Amino acid sequence: QSIRLLVVLRNMGSSRRRSKLTFNALKREIVAQIETAISEASAITTSSDERIHRVRRRTKRIRAKLRMLASEAPRRSRKASKHAREASALLSPFRDTQIVPAALDSVRAMLHESIDCNHSMVLQWLANSSCQRGADERTLWDSRRQACDHFTHARKLISRVSVGKSKRISPKHLAPAYQRGRESVHCVLAGGHEESFHELRKAVKCDLYQSRFMKPALREALASRIELAKQWRDLLGEVQDIVVLRDRCRLAPATIDPREIKAFVELCDRAASDRRTRALSEACQLYFLTTDEFVSALKSH
Repeated sequence: QSIRLLVVLRNMGSSRRRSKLTFNALKREIVAQIETAISEASAITTSSDERIHRVRRRTKRIRAKLRMLASEAPRRSRKASKHAREASALLSPFRDTQIVPAALDSVRAMLHESIDCNHSMVLQWLANSSCQRGADERTLWDSRRQACDHFTHARKLISRVSVGKSKRISPKHLAPAYQRGRESVHCVLAGGHEESFHELRKAVKCDLYQSRFMKPALREALASRIELAKQWRDLLGEVQDIVVLRDRCRLAPATIDPREIKAFVELCDRAASDRRTRALSEACQLYFLTTDEFVSALKSH
């Protein structure tokens, strides 16, 4: 797989006609994404509204692209990113009410062969507890308004950024995200604890979102990396679902047999460990080149 990716990076097809991406296009894309986030956030009606998840996911894309724009407008990009982060944080308590039922469905599908009658009481308690609201519904309206205010401030900041209309984005602007991913892989290899995997997951997501933006200009070079990053993201998404349920299970009441809780926690730990091992292997394939080699390979296209 690594050799195949290297061949793709170093040997592009004969066609040399491809889109020219500029910082002005990046700026327009960010503003459009922020406006969509404002529209979605303002339409949220309940704490179980799926738009909460969409807004938080869109925020990650916005912040990834702001990292690219930071080379041209560092101060405003950082401020806008901070506003986007605060907007997402305001909606986080309401998203938490959706995570447990989604994770429960996911884990049941993933581990259906391993789950047996010894886990029935734990699963029943998790299903019942997921129906309880994790945040006061009355605070939703205020949080929604504040989130929209933060997005509005971010939009104003980026709208005022002045960039040359014809200044192009080059492969070197993907280097910081790539280097962040490499460093995260090294941290996981050195320690391997859950927080390191979480940081690696965030790093690869940022890399993925930036690569998607650059894909029209470097389609042949980035297509395979993007697909591999998607697979990796989905794999660690499964890990996150398992960890959420495992941690929730530890809060189970004393009425549930402790041995059943322990058995379910051990099952989750084994499943998460297996998927982390597979995810780390794929992440190493994503970052097997040095940062300089990665940039050079892209420039050759």
